[in-house]
Amino acid sequence: MKLQLDKTLNTSAAKELIHLIESGTYEKMKQNKTLLEQSKAYLRDLLEPYPAKRHEFKELNWVAKFIPKKIWETDNERLIEDLLCYIKPEIALSVIKLDTKSIKSGGLNLDAYLLPKSHYVRPTLNKFGKSKVKLTDFLFGAQTEMEMVAEIKACSFEEKKYEEIYNHFKESSNRCSVLLEQRKVTTPYGSVSLIENKPKWELNEVYKDLGEDIFINFGKVDMAKLEELIIRGAVPNGILSNHRVLKDIRLDFVVMDLAGEEKAMNFHRNRQIKTSMRRFG
Repeated sequence: MKLQLDKTLNTSAAKELIHLIESGTYEKMKQNKTLLEQSKAYLRDLLEPYPAKRHEFKELNWVAKFIPKKIWETDNERLIEDLLCYIKPEIALSVIKLDTKSIKSGGLNLDAYLLPKSHYVRPTLNKFGKSKVKLTDFLFGAQTEMEMVAEIKACSFEEKKYEEIYNHFKESSNRCSVLLEQRKVTTPYGSVSLIENKPKWELNEVYKDLGEDIFINFGKVDMAKLEELIIRGAVPNGILSNHRVLKDIRLDFVVMDLAGEEKAMNFHRNRQIKTSMRRFG
């Protein structure tokens, strides 16, 4: 075991994880994430009693607002049945995915249709590694709304910096020949593993050989992709509206810079315009 550990310590994946821990970067990254999440939660508590749902902080060029989000309950089985009945299969299959859990529980073997496997990098800290990453909760109480937005703004900039560092770690680990071969390398602080993503299949071949029933019984619809096709006019809106029911409207809380808000609003407006043009054009 010691020889194996010594060998993997010299790999790029191990060195990257060791550097993240010993430099304190991993701890700072996790601590910043905690501070960001808790700051947003506290700011939400401060702003929730106000009747206004949008609060602009011009001095900081940031905004905090509550956005209603519709929660739908979708009958995937009937929706997929209609998509395959009324839409060309190649279009319908672009928004349908087979549910891995259902396929497994149903005892189906679709190995012949598997696409090449893909992986993602996952570090796992052991007890010693966790002792090097001390996380604490933050206490709020005297801060104003402006001070909390300033805190969130600072943490958001830090988060982008840490995302770049962490992405570099994952990309470097993905190029590590030992990790690619062994799927796991060990360090004194824990391990770096290559974890398989959920399997994906060549759906057109599955449909051609096994028919539509497998999609009706074991499929799920990617709503984002379907709504995009509806906006483009490739799929009638009625196919979706006939098979989903509005169950709730949730208020999401977002804090962002004004430029980001404007970009999001423009995107939303363009989608609405395209939808109206398809509906009345």
